[in-house]
Amino acid sequence: RRWHATGAGSDQSPSLFRLTGRQTTLFILSLGFAFLFFTLLTSCGSGLITALLLSVPMPIGMLIFLLALCSGRYEGYAAHWLEWRLAKMRHVGIINMQNQYDKSH
Repeated sequence: RRWHATGAGSDQSPSLFRLTGRQTTLFILSLGFAFLFFTLLTSCGSGLITALLLSVPMPIGMLIFLLALCSGRYEGYAAHWLEWRLAKMRHVGIINMQNQYDKSH
């Protein structure tokens, strides 16, 4: 499998784990929120292990999401994947969804 950047101008920018600048920013923001949540939990008297168990899954989940659904894919792949999964859960075909959309507009 060949990895390549898909965003405009992303060939010139540095990347982290083959993520674009925007995706790297999302990951760093999730690290920041996890640190703030950890700090809040420990300052409220929660135990260290409990605070770690509650704050660590957020950046790990964000990294897994970005690597699985965003890295090396076109811009709207994650949204299209989510729409497909929701349609599959509802047992509605994509063609039926398009026909319903056309009738409502």
